[in-house]
Amino acid sequence: MTTGDPSIIPDISHATVLRIVEIRDLDNAVAAVQVVFSDRTALVCTVWTDWSLALKEEAHTDLPSYFWPPGDYSRARIDVCLSTEESPVILRRPLFDEVGTLVGIDIAGEEFTVSVESSGGELRARVSE
Repeated sequence: MTTGDPSIIPDISHATVLRIVEIRDLDNAVAAVQVVFSDRTALVCTVWTDWSLALKEEAHTDLPSYFWPPGDYSRARIDVCLSTEESPVILRRPLFDEVGTLVGIDIAGEEFTVSVESSGGELRARVSE
């Protein structure tokens, strides 16, 4: 793996997380991981058309419009330990492929890590505590 452009990684260290959810398609495959913040914005991690890992900052917590039709997708909370007061998280350990394309990232809280990775056009999410 090589080094890519770190400026594509948004700084979410100032945000407080309310929940982290998986967005799944009709085949129950993970289509995205959505980090929902207390200000009702969100960060969506998904595989883009070039198989890169896209980090999309959204001004809402609804299902993003690029998941169409919306009835083909469902959301389920990822069970991680979020404190009742503030739950700051950071994005760390970006993983870039041989041409510098982002293909993985860790969403890390005080007591958990959600690793998100694009592999062959499929999104994988793994939780460790």
